[in-house]
Amino acid sequence: MTEAEWLSCSDPNAMLSFLRDREAGSERKLRLFGVACCRRIWNMMSDERSRAAVEVAEGYADGLADESTIQEARRISYATGTKVAVSSLSPAEAVAYLAADASCAATIHSAHLAAIWASREVLEALSYRETGDRAAAGSEPAIHCAVLRDIFSNPFRPVAFDPSWRTGTTVSLASHMYG
Repeated sequence: MTEAEWLSCSDPNAMLSFLRDREAGSERKLRLFGVACCRRIWNMMSDERSRAAVEVAEGYADGLADESTIQEARRISYATGTKVAVSSLSPAEAVAYLAADASCAATIHSAHLAAIWASREVLEALSYRETGDRAAAGSEPAIHCAVLRDIFSNPFRPVAFDPSWRTGTTVSLASHMYG
């Protein structure tokens, strides 16, 4: 992938593959992308356990949850739906199932797989809600790409941290944001 392709890409899987191949995606950022995808369909998560799983995945990304906590969240979120053919469900049931599946995705061990799976399930849930067709993607893939660019910036032009930016004010602000 070239810089121009990165900046204009509308396929989140292509961008995630690029990050994997370059080993440019940190575990934290990849998991937060999966969480951000789930937050796009927060209102479609009809089971509170799905929302709780997303919150645990978010905390895990920031070091606020341990491995056993995220494993338990995965187990519980997995139980929110049974593995059935989505085509056999009503549209509302299918959307709720896919949303629950996205929340489960955010909790899996591999952050890269969590990002891919959550993105895919969110795209399917939104497509199914809007058209009843799992293949219709609409503009959501482009939105996922924009989120990836927000999280990962431009990997072709990395920002060098200037130590002079570490002032008392910036350290205090960061402490309050993450504290």
